[in-house]
Amino acid sequence: MAIDAVQNEGMSRNKAAEKFKVPKKTLELRLQNAIAKKEEPDDDDASKIIDQEKHYKLVEEIKSILTYTNAIPYKTRLSRYYCAYCSTYGPAFDDADDLRTHTKTKHVDDRTKAVDQIMRPHWLNEVLRIDIHSLHCTVCCTILPTWNDMFRHLEDVHEVVLDETYNRVIPYILARELKCALCGEAFPNYHMLDGHMNTHYSSYICSECGDTFLSASRLKRHVEVHNTGKFPCEVCGKEYNLKKYMKKHFVIAHGQKDRYKCLYCPERFSRTFQRHHHVLEKHKEMVKIKTCEICGKTFDWMPYYSAHMRRKHGNEKNYKCKQCDKSFLMKYQLRDHQEKHLEERNVVCDVCNERFKTKAGLVRHCQLHHNFPTAKSQVVK
Repeated sequence: MAIDAVQNEGMSRNKAAEKFKVPKKTLELRLQNAIAKKEEPDDDDASKIIDQEKHYKLVEEIKSILTYTNAIPYKTRLSRYYCAYCSTYGPAFDDADDLRTHTKTKHVDDRTKAVDQIMRPHWLNEVLRIDIHSLHCTVCCTILPTWNDMFRHLEDVHEVVLDETYNRVIPYILARELKCALCGEAFPNYHMLDGHMNTHYSSYICSECGDTFLSASRLKRHVEVHNTGKFPCEVCGKEYNLKKYMKKHFVIAHGQKDRYKCLYCPERFSRTFQRHHHVLEKHKEMVKIKTCEICGKTFDWMPYYSAHMRRKHGNEKNYKCKQCDKSFLMKYQLRDHQEKHLEERNVVCDVCNERFKTKAGLVRHCQLHHNFPTAKSQVVK
C-alpha cells in the first residue's frame, strides 16, 4: 500500500512510511526493486521485442531486394494473383504478365515505400511471396539465374547482406510452365507449387506428423487434419470428421449462393463457370486468349488451358488400370476406361433391346441405327 501511494498517488516516501508504519529503508529498497522490475521486461516482453526487431530487419531487407532487383511482390487467393500493394481488395490476375505490368506501371512510387504497409500486421504477414521471373540486378544489370545467385551477388558486389529474407521471402517463377524456383520441379497448377514450397522451408514443424511449413498460418490449418471427431452441420445435421469439411459443406450447401463476384461489374454468380460465361458475353474485351506453345490450340479461360496441358502434354500418368497396362492422367479417364472391362451388358436399348456395356456405347448405337440425337435406355440389374 505504501508503494502504491508513492507511485500512483504522489505521496512522499517519508509520509508513506509514517502512514503505513513501514521502515523508511525497507520502503526505499522495495521502491527501487519495483522500479527495476518495471523497467526490466519479462520473458514475454523480451520475446516480443526480439520479434519486432527481426520484423524491422526483414522489412529493411525486403526494401533492399526491391531496390537492387526487378523482383515483384504479390499475394494470392484461390490460386489467383493479386498485387501486393493493392492487396486482395484490388484487381485479380490470372496471367502473371498482367500482374507484372500492373505493378510496374501503377506502383512505381510505392515499390519500397509501401513495404511496411504490405507486411503489417507482422503476425499475419509472416512471409512474403515474390516473383523472380527473369531476375536481374537493376543497378549493374547483371542477370541472376537463381535465387541463391541474388544473395551472393548482392553481398559480393553491392555489400548488401540479407539474413531474415533467406527464410521469410519465398521465391516463385510465375510463368506459363510453373516450376519451383529452388529445385526446378514442374507443377500443373499454382496450388500444387505453393504447397510444394513447404518442403524447402522448415520454419514450422507439426508435432503430430513432422511435416514442415513455411508459415505459422499454414501449420495452423494443417493441425486441423489431426483434430478428428464429429462435427455436425448446424442446419442439416450432416456430420463430418473434420471441422474444415463441415465449414466447406456449410458454405456450399447453406451459405451465400452467389459468392463469385464478376471482376469487372457488381454482378455475382454461384459458379466460376457461370462467371466466365458472363465475362465472355458482357466483358469480351477483357478476355485474354491463352495459346498452347506446344500445339497452338487457343483457350479463353485459364482452367481450360491448365486442363489441356495436363491431359495432352502431361507426363505423369498416375491412374493405372489394374486389369491392363494402360495409365491415365485423370481419374475420370481411368473410370471411363474401366467400364470397357465390364463383362455384363446391363444397358439396354428401349427400341431394339440390344445390350451394351456402357451408356456411351448405347448412344453411338442409337445415333447410327435409330437416328436419335440422344439415347433412351434402361439399366437391367
